[in-house]
Amino acid sequence: MKLFRVTAVFVLAVWACAEAQAQWGLYGSPQPLEFQQLQPVIAGSQGSAFLPGAPAYGAAPAGQGAPVCLAAAQGQPDPQLWPPVPPVPGAMPGPQGQYGRPVAPAGPAPGSPAPIGAPNTIYEPAGCPSGGCAGGGLPNGCGCEMPWYGSLMALYMTRDRPNVVWTTMKTTDNTQRWGASEVDWQWGGEVTIGRTLCDCGCSSWAIEGTYWGLADFCRTDTPNFSCNYSTPLTFGNVSMLGTDNGTGTPCSAEQWYDDSPQHRIIRSDDFQSAEIDLVNQHVCGGACSCFSLDCLAGIRYFHFRDNLSFQAQREHDGSAYQDTWISLDDRVTNDLLGLQLGCCAEYRFAPCWKVFVAPRIALCDNMIGLNYNLYAIGANGTCYQGSSNTYASPNYPIHSTSNGFSLLTQLDLGLEWQITQHLGAQVGYRVVGITGLALSDNQIPNLADDTRDISLICKGGSLVLQGVFAGMTFRF
Repeated sequence: MKLFRVTAVFVLAVWACAEAQAQWGLYGSPQPLEFQQLQPVIAGSQGSAFLPGAPAYGAAPAGQGAPVCLAAAQGQPDPQLWPPVPPVPGAMPGPQGQYGRPVAPAGPAPGSPAPIGAPNTIYEPAGCPSGGCAGGGLPNGCGCEMPWYGSLMALYMTRDRPNVVWTTMKTTDNTQRWGASEVDWQWGGEVTIGRTLCDCGCSSWAIEGTYWGLADFCRTDTPNFSCNYSTPLTFGNVSMLGTDNGTGTPCSAEQWYDDSPQHRIIRSDDFQSAEIDLVNQHVCGGACSCFSLDCLAGIRYFHFRDNLSFQAQREHDGSAYQDTWISLDDRVTNDLLGLQLGCCAEYRFAPCWKVFVAPRIALCDNMIGLNYNLYAIGANGTCYQGSSNTYASPNYPIHSTSNGFSLLTQLDLGLEWQITQHLGAQVGYRVVGITGLALSDNQIPNLADDTRDISLICKGGSLVLQGVFAGMTFRF
């Protein structure tokens, strides 16, 4: 009887366990519920309140463009526990994962900057006008900029009017005076070539060289008085050696300049500039920014030659030298060499269009040379040298040199159109100002026979060049 009661209790316990839904036989051991593989969905934050160390719902693992969510249980998920994931605004349609969830595309998330090495990817910064350039190019070289760059420019410039030297007066009325000071415009050209110090993305430093020059300014001017000309300059004590009119005494230079049927002034100027600079590109902003600033430092060389020739024809006086010409040549060279600092600020106001301003300043040593001479050319081509009877040392021809301090400034203002990724066009205005120069006009004293005064170079002059430029820019 006792055994029967024990057996009955055991059977009842087994029946109660069966009511608890435990499975026996082929289901005799509990089986774990299976979870689906994690699926990336949308961007979010790290961490989870359900699984330690796993990303939270809507969170993205570091370094990926899309996050993961918790796995769904086997079978159809409960809508209350697994709400549909909202689509990413602006996202492009892509492959669909399980439960209609989008699979994250490969590569960077939409709106992220183009990676280095992807030069065909156009990225428009926030706040800037949108749109790419014509011909499949990049906005202002946006992306991986090519290491080589250069430009070819045409220049059309003039200089400021020089000081007037009163070289001529009317013979019968010395109050009517004349001195040529007009200047012309002249064409020139500029070439620039530069390279970054290493290939795309590894350095913002570059080295570049620029050369520009203008064709010689050359102009001849004559007075328009109605009678013969004389000069207010004093040449009485200048003898023209080898001339004597049969008297044994050398002719004076005044016999050419006074009562002359014709005076003329010939001016010529030559300008050349060369520089080598180390450039720190994109100190502020960048190739894809609305605003960008480059800075540079280097060596600048500037050459300026200023020539003035005052000539007169001898009157028809029956002498052996009648109708021949005398010439006072005043030739000055300024060679500036110094250190230069500068920058270039650019602002992109529309796709492929930007304005720029590029100031530069150089502190230079000015090496000055003066060649001054007075001579006459006879009818048979013989050259008769002038000689000062006041000062024998120095005497014509006079050669002097000197050094001085000069300040050179240059300012370029312009507009650039980026036609393609490799090609652009520029147009603008340039002004160059220089102080501490020796100008030919400043070397002519009123006492033209004062060779001592002439040999002391006057170097307090200044010069302004201004004009326009236009050309093409290249990247390769």
